[in-house]
Amino acid sequence: MVPMIVMLLLGALGTVAARDAIERSPYGPLAYDLLERLHATAVDCDLTLDPATRCFVIVPGTVAAVAEALERVVEEYGGSVLRSEWRSGNGVHHVELRLSDDLWGALELWLTEPDGQIVAGRLLHQPKRRNGAP
Repeated sequence: MVPMIVMLLLGALGTVAARDAIERSPYGPLAYDLLERLHATAVDCDLTLDPATRCFVIVPGTVAAVAEALERVVEEYGGSVLRSEWRSGNGVHHVELRLSDDLWGALELWLTEPDGQIVAGRLLHQPKRRNGAP
């Protein structure tokens, strides 16, 4: 019983640490705005390899609706946030968001549509700049 309690506590701490790592980053307000606008529900991540990862689901939702909402959020930031081109393959959609000065890495958004009107997503803060500097 004690190992199960320890596992549950560690899982909860992992979720809190991921949320805190993204919220403490310069991308915290952007991540919050995006998830709020999408009416996303935070969920535990499967196979999380990086502590700065936050997973969510949107029900009902489509990747197209997420793309439209993302465009509106980026426009509201008035050029201080830049978006890469969308990349898609094997049912996975990916886009990077960067602050205009490129000093703070990127916020990556990964999306899938596992079943009908459900979007599963993952936000990941990559702290390295494009030039590879930490």
